[in-house]
Amino acid sequence: MTVLPFDYVSAVRNLDWRRDLRWVLLPDALRDVGYDLARRVAEQTFRGPQDEDTRALLLAAPGLINQVLVSLEAAWSIALASRAGLQLAAEADEFRWLLGETSELPRQGFRRVPVARSAAKVLLRSVARTTTWTAPARLPAVLGWPQAFAVNHNALLRQEARYSGKRIISANGDHLLLSARAACNRVPTPDSARVADLVEMMLSLIPVDGALADRLRQLLFEKVRFHLQAARVDLAALKDIHLPAEDMWSGTGGNRIARALAMEVVRRGGRVSGFDHGGSTGMLASGVPLAMSEGGVANEFVSMSPGLADM
Repeated sequence: MTVLPFDYVSAVRNLDWRRDLRWVLLPDALRDVGYDLARRVAEQTFRGPQDEDTRALLLAAPGLINQVLVSLEAAWSIALASRAGLQLAAEADEFRWLLGETSELPRQGFRRVPVARSAAKVLLRSVARTTTWTAPARLPAVLGWPQAFAVNHNALLRQEARYSGKRIISANGDHLLLSARAACNRVPTPDSARVADLVEMMLSLIPVDGALADRLRQLLFEKVRFHLQAARVDLAALKDIHLPAEDMWSGTGGNRIARALAMEVVRRGGRVSGFDHGGSTGMLASGVPLAMSEGGVANEFVSMSPGLADM
C-alpha cells in the first residue's frame, strides 16, 4: 500500500512519496469547508441566544475554527485515502487518535500562553511603547489621563495614534488578563448540550462515517468544550478588573487576549477600534472570516486606505 506523509516529520523521514506525487484532498474543497464552518459559527454567534456560551463562542471563534478545520482535514483525508487504497502517515497525537492507533484522547491547550512580568517591567514597557507615537511634551497627560489603551499595536495603529491628537496609552494584554485570572475564583462551564450541537454541525461538513466519525466526534467535543470553557473563565475574570481607559485600540481582533479585552470594553459601554495589520482585508473572497475576527469585537475597523474600506 502506498504511504503518503501528512506532516513534515513523516515527509522528511521517508522521501519515497516524491516518486509518485499525489494527494487525496484538493485545497479548494478544504477552503469551501473552512468558509462554511466560519459561516455557521458566525450564524450561531450573531443570531443565536445572547447568553454567556454565545459570548464565549465569539471570543473563541478564530482559534476554534482553525483547530476544528485541522481535525476535519485530517479525518476527511483519512477517509479519502482509505477509499483510494492509500495510507496516510503522521506523528501527531490527534492523527493517531483518528486512525485508532491510541486510546488516549489528545490533550487540549493553547500554543501561546500569557507571559508573566513584574509590575515594573510592565510599566516601563508601556511607557516605552507609548513614546513611539507620543511627543515628549504630551507624555505626562497621555500617561495620566488616557482616552484609550492600545494592545497589539501595528504600523497603522501607531500612525493613527501619532496624528489623531487623542491620548492613547500602550497596555500589556498579558498582564491585564493574568491579573484578572489571579483575582477570580469563578470557573463557569459551557452547556454540554450546546457543545454537542456545535460538534454535530461540524461533523455534517465532511463525509465521514463509522468508527472514524465516532472518534472525530469525541475529538471535536473535547476541542469545543476546552475552548468554550477557557473563554467563559476569562470573560468572567475580566468583569472585575480595572482597565487603563474606557476605550481600546487593537492591532488585531484575532489575538485571543486582545479579543477578550475588546469584548469587556464593549460590555462596559466603551468603544473598540480595530486596525488592519495585513493590507489585504478588502481583497478576501469571503467577508465572514473578517466579520468574525475583526468586526465581531470592534465598533469600527480602520483599513489601509479608503479604497480598501470600500471593497
